[in-house]
Amino acid sequence: MIVDLTADERAVVLRALGALDVHTRGEADIVDGIRAKLRMPPPEVLALSVNALGLSVRAANCLANAKIETVGQISATTDHQFLRMNHLGTKTLAEIRGAVERITGERPGPVAGEIG
Repeated sequence: MIVDLTADERAVVLRALGALDVHTRGEADIVDGIRAKLRMPPPEVLALSVNALGLSVRAANCLANAKIETVGQISATTDHQFLRMNHLGTKTLAEIRGAVERITGERPGPVAGEIG
C-alpha cells in the first residue's frame, strides 16, 4: 500500500530517514523499502543541486538566501517554513514544489491556503 503524505509529513519522514541512514549502515534494503513505500526519491535525486530545477531568479534567490542547496533540503522544508521566508509567496512556493515534482516524480503537498 502506498502512503499519501502532506508536504509537512514528508519533511518529518525525510528527517527521520536521514537519522535512520546513519544508524542502519548495512541495512540499506530496509531504508530503500521504506523510501519505496513512502514514494521517496532515492538519495542520489535528493542530493541534486537546486540549480538542476531550472527555477526563476526569484525562487533561486529565495532558496540561496535560506541556504537551501539540494532537492533533499527542499523536500525537508515545510510549506510553512517556505512561506515565512522573505520574498517567497504562494506562487514561488508552487513553482518550487512543481519543479521538485518534475525532477523526482514526488507529488508536492498542498500550498498553504489551497483547498484540495
